[in-house]
Amino acid sequence: MLTEALLLMSAAVQAPNVPPAPAPAPLACHMTIRADAKGHWLRFELRNTSATAVWLLTWGSPFEGAWLNPFVTVHQGDTALPYQGGRAKRGDPEKAEYQRWAAHQTRTVTVRLEDAYALSGSGPWRIQAQWRWHDVIQGSTERPPRPRDRHQGQDQTCGSLVVP
Repeated sequence: MLTEALLLMSAAVQAPNVPPAPAPAPLACHMTIRADAKGHWLRFELRNTSATAVWLLTWGSPFEGAWLNPFVTVHQGDTALPYQGGRAKRGDPEKAEYQRWAAHQTRTVTVRLEDAYALSGSGPWRIQAQWRWHDVIQGSTERPPRPRDRHQGQDQTCGSLVVP
């Protein structure tokens, strides 16, 4: 009787048979900036350093093609400049909102900083890039899109720089 009770208690506290979350996708990111008469241009270079393809949901990243979320922070001295870009409210993603990075593939994108931040006065400005990939599909036979309740996100850093 005691053995049966212990077995029942043991079964009740064991975790369900859920596969472990995949290891974070090996993504290397680098940010640079250039200025011209039209503004300050941030260039993001993202490389899939793994031997397998990776699908990334581009929401809230520079690879989305528009400022729909703050993927950089900008400080002038000790003051954080307010984000003034767009915002997006979303449901489940569509396949077109994912991008596939082949093994060892590198992609770049350039965005204009003034489209999201009012750079008034003179610098220096400190810019830090980081965002969250809301869904990452790596080394799997699964293909996008996935519903939001099945997303497996990953944080991405892309460095910082100072503009004099």
